[in-house]
Amino acid sequence: MSAPDAGRSRRSLLSNLTIALGVLGVGGAGWILVRSSDDGPGLKPAPDDVRFSLSSLPKGRQIVIKWAGRPVLIAHRSNADVDAIASDKPAPPHPRIADDPSLPDYKRNRGRSLKSEWFVATASCTYDAIPVAKTDQGFDCPRCGSRYDLAGRVYDGPAPRNLAIPPYHFDGPDTVVIGHGPLGEVGTV
Repeated sequence: MSAPDAGRSRRSLLSNLTIALGVLGVGGAGWILVRSSDDGPGLKPAPDDVRFSLSSLPKGRQIVIKWAGRPVLIAHRSNADVDAIASDKPAPPHPRIADDPSLPDYKRNRGRSLKSEWFVATASCTYDAIPVAKTDQGFDCPRCGSRYDLAGRVYDGPAPRNLAIPPYHFDGPDTVVIGHGPLGEVGTV
């Protein structure tokens, strides 16, 4: 092969490689756009409901389960817990943080629950997203020091929001269903 033929062959190979890489790049970008496309806010498919039998959870105890990839706390409040919530102990909610008034009543009433003896909320600190720990006064973030009362309302620390209440409802006296609320609301927290 002569030198001019070798140059053309090399250019042809490089041109073909460039075209192939361009096609792969455009195809990959298109695939990413299709996979990440969304039908708009509120139109995402509802996460699968999670059912939990409450009969195995005695008063004063809690459990953390997974829903929509997030840890969700289910606490069976003791009589003392219910009384403490009614009297705003250990402290009233932080004055700069309030629940959105457009939320359903069960997400913003004094106990932030459908039934006073049951509390369902995300189990992650709203400041740094690590699991909160149960204390006698409520829930504490071991990393940032934020403190939440027994209803998940911030009363101290840098947390910008109260613990989120996912949509949930009761299916009979012994089962909680997380994913769909009592008024039909669906979605993530």
